[in-house]
Amino acid sequence: MLWFQLQITRALAHYVRPNARLRPVLHMWILPGWKVFYTGFYKAYCVMVCRHYLRLGVCTDSCPRPSGCVLFLQHRDADEDIDDLMYILCTHEDASMRNYAALKLGQSRSEKASDTLLGQLDLEEDREVKSHIAFALGALHEERAIKKLVSLLLNEEDPLVREYSVIALGNIGERGVVDILVQTLETDPSKSVRVYAAIALGKLGGSRAFRALICAMREDYEGEVRNIAEKAAGLKKESLF
Repeated sequence: MLWFQLQITRALAHYVRPNARLRPVLHMWILPGWKVFYTGFYKAYCVMVCRHYLRLGVCTDSCPRPSGCVLFLQHRDADEDIDDLMYILCTHEDASMRNYAALKLGQSRSEKASDTLLGQLDLEEDREVKSHIAFALGALHEERAIKKLVSLLLNEEDPLVREYSVIALGNIGERGVVDILVQTLETDPSKSVRVYAAIALGKLGGSRAFRALICAMREDYEGEVRNIAEKAAGLKKESLF
């Protein structure tokens, strides 16, 4: 029976994208399996069906929230699903799924995940997904991303992308970006970007970073930036985090 159900589901899936009216039928076959995800043959059945469903990218506008695809990935380790996550990041229509894939890849410690994230950083158009890709590269301490992150920091108009680029540079920990971070702290129009630039400089340390933090502590027109700069410079005992 399970084999027959799987074959019917796969057949339906091939017609789902051009025939939106068939999507509820597909959900009727897939979603009941979640109730017994960890029991008996249904576990293997759910893994096979949901991976197939996921790769078709049809869980966008008609799936319940959270989607079955997210549930599928949440119940498995990132290292087991690198290929699926990379596929989602590069091809899925739903930005929330690409967001999730980027963050999970950032936890994977996989070189091929880094390669995919690096490539997709240039191609991604959604601001939140691009930001999370930058964050994931920082979490992986991917030094190959430094040049691209610096370019985003200097040229990107969206403050969210610049903010996550600063966070990533601070997490990578390469001291060669101190001058760029100092420039960001002094000139970026976004308060949140300047706040995270101060935190990144506090992490990297050094006399150049310390002088910039003292200057920001005295001269920045935003009280939050001055407060964070003081903490980052080590002049307050309170933690930055």
